Amino acid sequence: MATYVSNGTRLYTGVWRAGTDGYALYNGVTYTDFVAKWTELAAQNLRLINVSSYLSGTTRLYIGVWRSGTDAYALWNGTDWESTTSKWAELGSKSLRLINLETYDSDCADNCLNHVLMPDNVSTNGRDTYNYGIKAGTYHCEGLPGTCPIPDPNAVVYYRWPNLKVGSTYYARNSVLFDAKDRIFTLPFKETASNMSHNGWLYSNGTWHHALDYSKKVVGTFEVTAAAPGKVIYIGWDNWSGNTMVISHNVGRKTDVYRTIYMHLRNGPLNDCDKAWSLTVPTLDGTNLTNYKNYLNSTGCPLTVAQRNPDQPHWGTNSQKINMALLNTTVAAGQVIGWAGSTGPGGCGCTDGTTNENTHLHIFYAHRDPTDSKWYFFDPYGIYSDPTCYPAGVNQAITTSCARYPISWKNGKPDYPAAPQFFADANNEAIFSTNVATGISITPNPSVGNITVTYNSEQAGKLNLTVYNKAGIAVFNRNENAIAGSNTYQLNLPSLISGVYYLEVNNNGIKTRDKFIISK
Repeated sequence: MATYVSNGTRLYTGVWRAGTDGYALYNGVTYTDFVAKWTELAAQNLRLINVSSYLSGTTRLYIGVWRSGTDAYALWNGTDWESTTSKWAELGSKSLRLINLETYDSDCADNCLNHVLMPDNVSTNGRDTYNYGIKAGTYHCEGLPGTCPIPDPNAVVYYRWPNLKVGSTYYARNSVLFDAKDRIFTLPFKETASNMSHNGWLYSNGTWHHALDYSKKVVGTFEVTAAAPGKVIYIGWDNWSGNTMVISHNVGRKTDVYRTIYMHLRNGPLNDCDKAWSLTVPTLDGTNLTNYKNYLNSTGCPLTVAQRNPDQPHWGTNSQKINMALLNTTVAAGQVIGWAGSTGPGGCGCTDGTTNENTHLHIFYAHRDPTDSKWYFFDPYGIYSDPTCYPAGVNQAITTSCARYPISWKNGKPDYPAAPQFFADANNEAIFSTNVATGISITPNPSVGNITVTYNSEQAGKLNLTVYNKAGIAVFNRNENAIAGSNTYQLNLPSLISGVYYLEVNNNGIKTRDKFIISK
């Protein structure tokens, strides 16, 4: 069956042969309706044997031919060649054979398609792959946080390029690419969008990245925030990527569905300098070792401890540190978790011999594939290509047809997390619109940052304490246990500047809030 337009009229061509079996013909419907009919007829032991599509105005419509059959069947549509051949290989391994193929034009430029899978470098031995191992820990393992065994000193958790191996050939892993569809992620920084830039799944030079990088247009550090609500399950030094944090994200009642991995963070100049020499340098050799040592020496981080004076542009300040107490605590979307930096050989960009500032955030997005429970990288834009194929602005709407895989940005667009709802009080200070102060006491108030919180709970269990600033940004977060009755908690908040803050106690979804003041 084929269709075409002649002088403005759609015409059809068909071929018949003898048969006494059941049959069906269906035409002129959207793909959603077509799939519904395909499913309906399959239940009647009719199998699709030919499919075509055409544009009616700007809407793509479908036509299909069915005949009797009781064998296995499959349908796949609307993907580029890379995804199509992957599905072909996958189904072929399950004894399904392709009997009909239709193709049509996409509005996405050819240079932006077919870039999920990193190609092989034929000049090297074996197939090039990309599996990044991050040190395992008490809460960081392949399985669910809280079920981790005591890790071997050399144990790592692998995060993999989204590949499917069929026989000896690698294909794009459709199972994870199309399942990473939960729209939970927001921008991982607070900096004004117009000051920021980003790249994509590929670097601008065409090499594979499998991540996103964010940096300021005028080079400098910025506060890094959690890209979605979650639990911090790892903080540590990675020998290639420097200070690294991993956050686990739940979706609904499903636990640990996604993970975000934040790399090249700062954790105090002297600490980072020491880690570079004691942990990373012993793992390097050749030109990587030579160039990394040159970078360390030229930026105020020599081997001799007494001579160290790491320069601020490359190493930051003493206040730019990771709060190690975040480990095994929950964080809110938009909560500050660290500062962008350039730690590790992968962060400094210095293995080519340059020593320029390279401050940025490298962030991996990983999804646990439901078909094998392993972790694979994905692109929250759904574009999987080089930077020219992405929206230019970091918070610009995704309108390109090159977003051919699911988009996992919250509300379908990269943007900042929504702040809690506020209104102004008599002093024009922002306060929670659902402010409920009963059952909670904060003393002293005002304070210099050390406060005692007394809270009456109706039942025993776990609760969460979150402190927000006047802008509605979470600046402190801690989990606690509660008994039925009166509970007392000591909060030490020395890093908070003078101002008005709000404490929220979340007891199994029941939120109690009150205002307090820090005056130094």
